[in-house]
Amino acid sequence: MTRSINADPIKDLKRKRKLSEAQKLRAPASEETLRKMSAAKNGKKRPPISDETRRKLIKASKGKHHTEEARRKISEASKGKPKSEEHRRKISETHKGEKNPFFGKHHTEENRRKISEANKGKIVSEETRMRIREAKKKAKD
Repeated sequence: MTRSINADPIKDLKRKRKLSEAQKLRAPASEETLRKMSAAKNGKKRPPISDETRRKLIKASKGKHHTEEARRKISEASKGKPKSEEHRRKISETHKGEKNPFFGKHHTEENRRKISEANKGKIVSEETRMRIREAKKKAKD
């Protein structure tokens, strides 16, 4: 485990903040520099994290939440990425039966009316109509 330069944690924290501020003022790296840095790291992986380090990371992040902006950015980055069949199957399993958050609940009459009103006048494709028809046939059997 590495030790900080100063034995005093307050001085160490001040030093880290000062370095952080200095880094913010520095000009962003050029495209060429970024390519070189990428090529240098290409194919290299980080060493595995020890169990002790993993426990420390988990403890440090407990109780912390992402900001709305960070959540939006994470969402945007995830959108459009294809999911593997295995991933899709796992998501499906986590929402089936009693694990579904709406399991055992029912819409109120008012909500049913609102949903009905929202759907009235919508143009439904012939393909969608066929799918609905097939699903209703299966439900009857």
